[in-house]
Amino acid sequence: MNMNKKDFEFEGKKYFVVKPRPEDKRDAQKYYNKGFRKALEDGALLRVGLDKYVREQNIWDDKKQEEFDTKQTKLRDGLNTLKKGKISLSAARDIAIECSECRTFLQGLLSERNQMDENTAESQAEQERLNFLISVCVYNDKGERVYKDYSDFMRRASEDLAGAAGMAFASHLYEYDEDWQLTLPEIQFLHKYKFVNKFDDGYHLINKEGQKVDKEGKLLDISVKTDSGNETDSEPVFLDDDGKEIVIQAELTKVPEKPTEVKSPE
Repeated sequence: MNMNKKDFEFEGKKYFVVKPRPEDKRDAQKYYNKGFRKALEDGALLRVGLDKYVREQNIWDDKKQEEFDTKQTKLRDGLNTLKKGKISLSAARDIAIECSECRTFLQGLLSERNQMDENTAESQAEQERLNFLISVCVYNDKGERVYKDYSDFMRRASEDLAGAAGMAFASHLYEYDEDWQLTLPEIQFLHKYKFVNKFDDGYHLINKEGQKVDKEGKLLDISVKTDSGNETDSEPVFLDDDGKEIVIQAELTKVPEKPTEVKSPE
């Protein structure tokens, strides 16, 4: 396997991206410098002044900082507890779910602030550098460069292919794990003990039948994840007041077989 090359497909056609050569990086720095100067001339903020700006615009305040610190501490403490172990599996499940909720909260809290960072001079310059590198590092299956030069890429930047190429290149350059959720400690724990499984829209809590559930164990839909990775429809299950499954006998209707249980990863 060529570690310098990453294949990807777009609309049925094969492409690949390569990591930039030293000369590509030198040229890319020129685009960074040029983009940085232009951003400053256009009045862009520097990152060093971003904290002051978001407070002046009421995007960030002491209350949000306190919420951030509290959730971050709870996430860190929860992960440390999972790492130490020696607690019941059900308690560990609850802690892992709480960690996941904390992380989601933190991401949401920072989202508007992060959007402001995209407008800083440094971020705009970094985007210019990345645009140049994409323009010289994307090839078709014949080994031909997809873009003639930086200008050609910028003219075609709104095309869907440019987006797909950019994602493939960034993933390859920064060695970004496309299955990034499974790199999170709390998701690793939940997956290891079969509390979550991967669906098309990410990882979800599941019951023993592989069905999506909320943290209380209530069904979210009737989609079943099988060992083959396919989803099948299952009859919804209803419970009586004692929590037992209600079984309806039907003479002319064949009762569907119980879906295959999700196996534990090795």
